[in-house]
Amino acid sequence: NIFDSKFLENISFDIIVSNPPYISKEQISYCDRGIFYEPFIALFADPPLKFYAEIIHRAINGWLKPEGYLVFECSPFNVHHIKQLFNHQQDHFQDIKIIFDTNQLPRVISAKNKKVI
Repeated sequence: NIFDSKFLENISFDIIVSNPPYISKEQISYCDRGIFYEPFIALFADPPLKFYAEIIHRAINGWLKPEGYLVFECSPFNVHHIKQLFNHQQDHFQDIKIIFDTNQLPRVISAKNKKVI
């Protein structure tokens, strides 16, 4: 449980890649029917950015090593909101990039920790 205060305590990483739940209840009607074969908890979050905000918070507070990268898979509906989460932490992150999938939809966002070794 990422919201457990002791989850991955005293561990830091060069890169964190995460595909947290990111579909809001409002977005369900836009989803392909195939997603309903996946566990609900793996796809749906309310609010949809809560996992991203928590991971960013933990990255700032020790999970991410100096000059490390944080990479998220995300919904095209949320990518710019996630970018705003990074921008609100501009003292901690740089080189924020949005990566597009083969359908030219924004699906991945990455940022580099500003701390240097």
